[in-house]
Amino acid sequence: MSDHFLDIKKLLDYLNNNCAYVVVKSDSPYVPDNFPDTYPIGKDLDILCHAHDLSNILQFITENYDSVADRNNFKTRMISEHYGFRYRCEQRTTTNALHYQVDISFHLNDTNPSFSKQIIENREFNGKYYIPSELYEIMLRSYYYSRKPNKTWHAKWIENKIKSVV
Repeated sequence: MSDHFLDIKKLLDYLNNNCAYVVVKSDSPYVPDNFPDTYPIGKDLDILCHAHDLSNILQFITENYDSVADRNNFKTRMISEHYGFRYRCEQRTTTNALHYQVDISFHLNDTNPSFSKQIIENREFNGKYYIPSELYEIMLRSYYYSRKPNKTWHAKWIENKIKSVV
């Protein structure tokens, strides 16, 4: 059994061909250099998409990951959220330790609905998947850091970007 049994590359290929989306915060200290071939166990993948793509993405994920997780003695569950869903792959233990999670949303809490749309419209392809433009990534990192100040790597990422242009 491989530790990285979820084919995240397959999901991103599906999104590349079928949806308008971005992967946010992929440039984080815990994301491996060879992502999406491998992924950080115990962490998550954050995807922002259009609302009309949510059901197709969920269907793709469940059709491609449920049985693979089960064969590897993991369980999956989908958690509905106001603006999307979380798809969790967890160990079959009393603690239900997280293996990997895919967070899909079409809107960011406490923001103007047009903000998410602008992020997607101004996306860039990094050769593997779509990411926000640098300007929107800076705004996103500021947003996430303001909501969770303990995640200091967002502030450090912004600081490094500012230093790189001055």
